[in-house]
Formats: sequence, structure tokens, C-alpha cells
Amino acid sequence: MLVTGDQESSVIYPVVVVVIDGIKCKALLDTGAGSSYMSAALVERLNKRPTHVEHKQIEMMLCSTIQKVRSYTVKVASVDGKFEVTTKVNKVDKGVLLTVTNPHHEELISKYPHLGGSGYGGQ
Repeated sequence: MLVTGDQESSVIYPVVVVVIDGIKCKALLDTGAGSSYMSAALVERLNKRPTHVEHKQIEMMLCSTIQKVRSYTVKVASVDGKFEVTTKVNKVDKGVLLTVTNPHHEELISKYPHLGGSGYGGQ
């Protein structure tokens, strides 16, 4: 399955169906990523303990943040069972990746009060 933004977009996000420790999932393939991630929901379903915990600096487009990163060892297999590999994945907290703090937030709200209204995500 391929997921694209629209027909004029040049970005293609390849998504494959895999089995992770017995649970069928969809995986987004990002060959440029520095790490492999899985959702917090999948971590809960797997009922696993982390094999490694460390504080890492996570670089995003507009900022960077230091977060506690929990790593897990999982077996990723093809749906037909003909291929499998054991690998390390990190639990991703979507809130960390989707929230970018702005040290000038209060100043900007004072200058542009319409940004402080309901429906605005805040910082």
C-alpha cells in the first residue's frame, strides 16, 4: 500500500503490513530515519518491558527536545511468515513529537491576541 499527500505531491510514504511479536500492524518505511519507532498503543498491546532506557535529544524541524526514550526488542515478520528479523524499536510519545514549545509564546499572544483563542493548540 502506498499513501500519498495528493496527486501533485512528489512524496510517497510506503506502508507495509507486518507482524510484530504476533500482532498484525501497518509499518511506515522511512529509509532516512535515524531510529525505528512504534506507537505507545502497540507497546501496551505487546505488554513488554523496555530492554533499554536513556535520555536522547530528539531533533525536529523547528526545535529539539531531550526525552526519556524506552527501547524494546521485537520480532518483525512478513505476513506470510517467510521472513523475520529481530530489531530494536523506540516507543514514540506522539505528544512530544507534535508539540513544539515557543519561548516567546506570551509575547506573541500579547502582540497577536487572535492566536490565543479556542481551537489554537497553544505553544
